[in-house]
Amino acid sequence: MSNHATEQVSVNIFQDSGNPQRIFIWSADGAKSPFRDEHGQKPGFKWTVSADPDSTDYDPANFNRFGRYLRDQGKPAPEHDVPVRSRRLADRWSLLSPRLRRQIWQRLMP
Repeated sequence: MSNHATEQVSVNIFQDSGNPQRIFIWSADGAKSPFRDEHGQKPGFKWTVSADPDSTDYDPANFNRFGRYLRDQGKPAPEHDVPVRSRRLADRWSLLSPRLRRQIWQRLMP
């Protein structure tokens, strides 16, 4: 018996016009989407991938995958791939902004 389910879903993929380091993947199936919020109401899903190490959505490998797809489709897209690095916060410490590093230190060392 398999441990996964398979569902075909249509999605809209686009680069955030306000933040080029972010790509959105939104389901496009509308009311017929099998995915619902916790109340069984709002259909669909939203997934965000980011090239910004400060983002909780930091996912450079998937950012590159979707960016390449957008470029191939002739849509607004990142100009090039970003370096693929570990998503673990501890591994990307040197990539974080000074502001975020300060915030983390302040929470760890009150």
